[in-house]
Amino acid sequence: KIVGKGNVVVTYKDTRLTADYAEVEPEAKKAYAKGHVLVLKGDTVAAKGEEVQYDFGKDRGQFPNGQVVQEPWFINGEVVEQTEKGKYKIENAGITSCELKRPHYQIRAKHATVIADDKIVARGITLHVLGKKVFWWPYAVIPLQKIVESPIIIQPGYSSEYGAYVLTSKAFSVTKWLWGKWHADVRGKRGFGGGLDFDYHFARFKTDGLIK
Repeated sequence: KIVGKGNVVVTYKDTRLTADYAEVEPEAKKAYAKGHVLVLKGDTVAAKGEEVQYDFGKDRGQFPNGQVVQEPWFINGEVVEQTEKGKYKIENAGITSCELKRPHYQIRAKHATVIADDKIVARGITLHVLGKKVFWWPYAVIPLQKIVESPIIIQPGYSSEYGAYVLTSKAFSVTKWLWGKWHADVRGKRGFGGGLDFDYHFARFKTDGLIK
């Protein structure tokens, strides 16, 4: 094997691994790395963590307490496993587009599957806003296609009618003709309220509308 220390870069086809330390087995096409580990596909960061066991030949890897990056989403997990090219399975996941160390909001899931450039499938999810659990749902699919507006909007405030409140909405797209917004609101005087909006625009049939 080859052992490298300090700004190590391992390249195999379109995959690059960078780390502070790495042990590489060239014949087996495997590597162990630790310290600021990044796995890049081309110039795009696909996954990161402090430690990884990676199989370049099979496009597989294990990242304890790692993170999968699918802009604008960051998906953290206690166990992150790349099972094949572009597919990741994550246990005890935290999903957010907030880049802060303590994100303003986070979708937590017992199990999540990330299919690169396609979708995130999450099971057993809870929505946390400012550290408080505000919503539970058994299953959700988050498309990774381009959405029509900011993915998450959080609006805290206070009024005499609602008391203290946090209004949360998440935009998503199903296709380029159908998109929507998911609402999860908490009001001090009125409790929880949620719902879905759908916008559609079918140019071929000259029809569009909004379902609330």
